[in-house]
Amino acid sequence: MDNKTVTQQTMIAETTSWPSPAKLNLFLYITGRQENGYHELQTLFQFIDLCDELTITANASGQITLSPDIEVLLRKII
Repeated sequence: MDNKTVTQQTMIAETTSWPSPAKLNLFLYITGRQENGYHELQTLFQFIDLCDELTITANASGQITLSPDIEVLLRKII
């Protein structure tokens, strides 16, 4: 087994979790548009004591996948 194979196998097994804190938008105004298409915003928000947890696991496919499938979750909501 060469070093590249060992590195890929090690990378695939690595998983990390990060908090995704919630916020409450008190207001959000679109104040303009930049030449690159992005909007200029004026906002005021407050972080609240709720959060999701994002778990990220590297895979060898080179693709980004969501689990559970976001489309399945959206169908349940709608």
